[in-house]
Amino acid sequence: MKKAIGIVIAVVCVILCVWFLFFHGRTKTVHLNEGPTEFREWAEWAVEQLPGATVTDIKINLDMAPGVPNGMYIALIYADCERGSRQALTDYANSLFRYVYKTFPEYQEFVIFWKAKQYNGATIKTYNERSETVYKP
Repeated sequence: MKKAIGIVIAVVCVILCVWFLFFHGRTKTVHLNEGPTEFREWAEWAVEQLPGATVTDIKINLDMAPGVPNGMYIALIYADCERGSRQALTDYANSLFRYVYKTFPEYQEFVIFWKAKQYNGATIKTYNERSETVYKP
C-alpha cells in the first residue's frame, strides 16, 4: 500500500513539473481592465492576450447605418492566430465585447477577423453588435 501511494505521489509530482515547465505561461487569467484605456491600444492588447494571437491591423469606421446616432463606431480588428477552434475564438471575442459594451459605449459593432494558421490561413469572423436583437449583456 505504501509503495502504491509513493508511486501516485511521484506521478503527480512529475505531471506538475511538466505542467510548470511547458504550460504554465500559456494558462493565464486575463483581466481586461488592466490594459490601456484608449480603445485602439486596448483592443490590440486584449486580442494579443490570447496565446498565439497577433493583431495585424485595426480599422475604426464611423457607423453610417440609418437610425444609428452620430458618433457611433465600428471596430474591425484583423489578427493572425496560431491555433484555436471557431468556438474558442468566438467565446474569446464575446468576452472582449462584453467589456467593450460596458467601457466603450460609442462602439456599435466589434468585429475580429482571425486568420487561423491551423486551418491553412482560413479567416474566422467573430461579430458582435450593440443591439437588442444581437447582444444583451
